[in-house]
Amino acid sequence: MRVLKSILILTVVVFLCGWLNFSYAETTVSPLGFTNVNDEQDVIETILTLTNNGENAVDYSVNVRAAEWGGNDEERGPLRDERGGPDDFENVWVDHREGDCPAYNWIDITELEDTQHIEDVLDDSFHGMYDLGFEFPYYGEVYNEIGLHANGWCSFIERFQIIFHYPAWGPLPNDQPDDIASSPPPTLMAVMYQDLDPGTRTGEIYYWTDGRSTAIITWDDMAHWQDEGQEDGEHWTFQIILNRSGLIKYQYAQIGDDDPNRPSVMVGMQNEARDTGFTMCNDDFEYLEAEGVVAFGPPDAWVPWLAFDPADGEIEGGESAEVTATVNFEDLEEGVYLAEMIVTVDDDGIQEFVVPIIASMDYPVGDVEGTITDEANGDAVEGASIVFNPSGLTRFSDEEGGSSLEIICRE
Repeated sequence: MRVLKSILILTVVVFLCGWLNFSYAETTVSPLGFTNVNDEQDVIETILTLTNNGENAVDYSVNVRAAEWGGNDEERGPLRDERGGPDDFENVWVDHREGDCPAYNWIDITELEDTQHIEDVLDDSFHGMYDLGFEFPYYGEVYNEIGLHANGWCSFIERFQIIFHYPAWGPLPNDQPDDIASSPPPTLMAVMYQDLDPGTRTGEIYYWTDGRSTAIITWDDMAHWQDEGQEDGEHWTFQIILNRSGLIKYQYAQIGDDDPNRPSVMVGMQNEARDTGFTMCNDDFEYLEAEGVVAFGPPDAWVPWLAFDPADGEIEGGESAEVTATVNFEDLEEGVYLAEMIVTVDDDGIQEFVVPIIASMDYPVGDVEGTITDEANGDAVEGASIVFNPSGLTRFSDEEGGSSLEIICRE
């Protein structure tokens, strides 16, 4: 049934125009899409060829953006208003209520090797700095270490033990330079900023990095600060995941819904200058949900499994350049992933090629083959453009009218 349903959602659009070959002016791109299937390889490399058929040199650049499968709203998930941006740095945020938000996928770092258990945690204490093991882009700057606070936030700038009066801030971004204790920290990532108290109450904090591409901080089973003699309410468990692509993901495993003494809460982030940022939640406890997600990043951060090399260059007249697209399956869950490779060419004007990239992790794969013929006389048609929707993968028929494509069998 899985394969049959996949065929039902596949449509093929054929353009009987042999001259259509994804060329603008003197530049051509081939192939017009990739299907990458995990076959026990962690990394798969494929080659995109850019050909300059003209006499003058042209410049090119390559970027990536996330893409959605076509289909009805039930397949994609609804799009609501729980998103924001882009800001001046083209960052956007989205939460789990949106159909295009990264899925909730809790990572228990207490079970991983080399996880650091943060010791000597006190009420309102700051800890760090901790090496990320990679360079992380954030609001136009690059950072390689991070610090964390007992109250559910972290920063790329070292801060000492200060009680920040977050209820007085208002939305992020925010800067109150006359009173450091009342001013939100620079590079603030407010995962679940509250008056937590793992020092005298309960709660543990852990830090882990693979030293290559991912770092995670988990605040586990955290209790609020309470007056002496008051009992703890329900506890809170949440984490932040940073991917070297620039993608930031907040995840919430446990929400203290019935905590009678819960104070103010903030979810958001801001830059080092404290003049750009987002607020997702400011004292709105109804916004918070168990297994909730907030994700944030620039346009090219949302596809951490895909990389290109080189990302830009120049092609002399009559020459070709090869761009290697690398798909990394190492951290992917079972599923089908779709992205678009955006090739921009300055060829007597700016032109843009959109090349679909599909990755299949533990999903079945099939082949589509066929022959394009002229309905009038039955002759084979060479150079017909065949577009496979909803992915947008494109192939051209050969001199015998034949064409084939490896496709993912989606449920």
